[in-house]
Amino acid sequence: MKKMSKIITLLFAVLLLSVVVVGCGKKADSGKDLTVVEDPNNATSPVTNNPKLEQVAEEAQSQIADLKSAFGDTMDIEILVNGDILVYKYTYTQDVGDVAAAKASLETASEAAAASFEGIAANLKTLGVENGSVQVVYLNHDGTVIYQTEYK
Repeated sequence: MKKMSKIITLLFAVLLLSVVVVGCGKKADSGKDLTVVEDPNNATSPVTNNPKLEQVAEEAQSQIADLKSAFGDTMDIEILVNGDILVYKYTYTQDVGDVAAAKASLETASEAAAASFEGIAANLKTLGVENGSVQVVYLNHDGTVIYQTEYK
């Protein structure tokens, strides 16, 4: 039951963070150089990040501290950019235990939050990121994927 309440709290935090990112729709500096970073999902090839998404992620970073404090030391939250994908990466700092049960709960919570993430993906298009999408990834403490989904 305690893990379920953490997951429900996570859902509300995700919704809050998604509203924050939707509001971060300033135009990017067109002269900003593209950067190459590793794929957040540990792919072997580097990708070229969209500078508009880099700015959105950078502006949202200030809101992450508030969310991290809500979770204490149980979860790390990052917003990353992987090409034209805005990645919300949630990493549990402790073992979630029953991974199958956690996956089922996160899948249900993600379905409830789908409209918010779909709204963010639609907002990316208004910022000029035509092929943009939002990926949400939940990792166990050891870095293994518990659940992930993508919204376009």
